[in-house]
Amino acid sequence: SVVSDYEVTVSAPSGMTVITSGKTTRITPSGSSRIWTIFAPVVRDFALVAGSDFEVVSEDADGIAVNSYYSDGDINSGEEALDAGVKAILAFENEFGKYPYPEIDIVLTYLDAGGMEYPNLVMISNVLEAEFGDDSLLKIVVAHEVAHQWFYGMVGDNQFTEAWLDESFASYSELVYKETYLSDEEIGAEIDDMEAALDPEGID
Repeated sequence: SVVSDYEVTVSAPSGMTVITSGKTTRITPSGSSRIWTIFAPVVRDFALVAGSDFEVVSEDADGIAVNSYYSDGDINSGEEALDAGVKAILAFENEFGKYPYPEIDIVLTYLDAGGMEYPNLVMISNVLEAEFGDDSLLKIVVAHEVAHQWFYGMVGDNQFTEAWLDESFASYSELVYKETYLSDEEIGAEIDDMEAALDPEGID
């Protein structure tokens, strides 16, 4: 899992939004297209999402630009993902140390899994709907994927052959997020639900 600097040039139709690892340094018109120049320093790989119908909401989290991209007018999910991203950055900076990049993009998009992590960019399945609570599945998935910015992003491992390493820390980070933002009663209710799920016959 090697750390590298990526400089990438992407040509896309003028109506497209291009969302990537790193930061766009220049957008140049070229006929009916635009050429995007992206620089992604000190990352382990590079990812890109492009689409013609993305909208974005953004917020600052301790100097970090958090951007939440959504489509189909789903502003509720976009705003809930943004709130989770901001809260996750703040909680994890307090627990694990400073997020080392100037921004992070959260993209609600077509995805079979709940979420997928990449440097400075996380993809979240657009079937996860806003539930308006800090314990919503959407928010927990966002928190989990943001945690990967520390665990595989900064503390590297081989995600393919030893996924248990970064996934275990990202799952632990879900608990850090919950402990930071949920009440004792809400956490207790979650523990009760987990214990019930592990005891399907209802035996005490």
